[in-house]
Amino acid sequence: MEYFKRVQTTELDGLPWNEKQEVSEKVIEIIRNNVNEIMQINSQAKKLELFIRYLSVDALSDLVEKVSVVDVHNKNITYVLETILKKIEQQKTLTESYTNLLVSISNGIQKNIMKSFKSKGTNHIIRVLLRIKYNVEGLIDSIKKVPIEYILEDLTRTATFVEYLSYTSDEEKSKVVKHLLSILTVDHLKGYTSFLYEKVCKLSDDAQLDQIFLVIKPAVLELCRDEVGNYFMQTFISVYDPVKVYKILKPDIHSFNTNNNVVQILLTRASDMGCTDILESAIKRLFTIDTIMHTLLFHKTGGFDSKSYKLAIKLMCAKTKYQNALQMQCVALYERYWLFNKIGQEIIISLLRCTNISSEVITLLTSTMTKEFIGIHESKGGSALLDAIYSVADRDTRRKIAIVRKRNQSCSE
Repeated sequence: MEYFKRVQTTELDGLPWNEKQEVSEKVIEIIRNNVNEIMQINSQAKKLELFIRYLSVDALSDLVEKVSVVDVHNKNITYVLETILKKIEQQKTLTESYTNLLVSISNGIQKNIMKSFKSKGTNHIIRVLLRIKYNVEGLIDSIKKVPIEYILEDLTRTATFVEYLSYTSDEEKSKVVKHLLSILTVDHLKGYTSFLYEKVCKLSDDAQLDQIFLVIKPAVLELCRDEVGNYFMQTFISVYDPVKVYKILKPDIHSFNTNNNVVQILLTRASDMGCTDILESAIKRLFTIDTIMHTLLFHKTGGFDSKSYKLAIKLMCAKTKYQNALQMQCVALYERYWLFNKIGQEIIISLLRCTNISSEVITLLTSTMTKEFIGIHESKGGSALLDAIYSVADRDTRRKIAIVRKRNQSCSE
């Protein structure tokens, strides 16, 4: 114990992972017989957590054997237990000492589930236990008995309940969704319960989604602009009829930034549902037509925008009156480095696989790639790109791709 008080976590600073693991395991080996005492002292518990992060399965298993769970509601103890459980979750391995600990913690929580839900640290533990999914039936049954009204009083409890809904029975999910819809108000979507209703959206059938829409219809624009409510709207729009949502947003759609998450999800949903009228209307109101692809493909510093490029692909492949123009914009923006970049490859593949891409676009694009076939084939993701090129190429280009692949196969043999 005195040794651990003197140990400085700065010893880990600047070390590569393998050396951090080596140092951590040496420290834990020395103090593991005192782990239960250390867990109850705030400053030492936080220090212990830092070393646990780097333990191997064997080292953590040895430590866990010494852990005696007396109080699953003690703040310092729950802090360390959560760290141990997250490490077990990360390792995706269940040793005998791990399963013994999981059962012990779960039993302690179930003995007083109401007290467990009152403790912030214990709530965090419950979530990890559910995700590990080892022998959680009893825990799930205990949570089922907690009144929903009590859960909704607190952010931490609500977050735990959202996790619970991923693992409980379909019958229980249906029961919970029905109850939550019966008490739904717009205000529920502006605070911490908004995240619970995001889960409800994913669990609802079409009739229940219509029920939600009737409640939020007068406040759709307000929710889209609310710092919390917009997260709910993103989820709701991703599963609902885009025509009904766009009808409300259309008069104000021009006031949104093109990078706005709600807008991007609405247009993505409209594309997936084949709502050409929505896409053409929104494109006209949101973008400068001549620069749509540049706006969506790249962020301000010049690199690919890892979020909005996906919408660019959707719009480029959608059968709107702007499709050919968008495809030609993409070709004009194309540069050699796209062939060896993950996002660049995805854009090219999507363009080549558009169902009504013109032969002119195909010829223009593939003719610039011929000299790069060897490099493409050897690059990460290159095989899928060559497949896409081959699927639309002329006979001569296909022959060149076949030669590259055959040559590579011969070299590997």
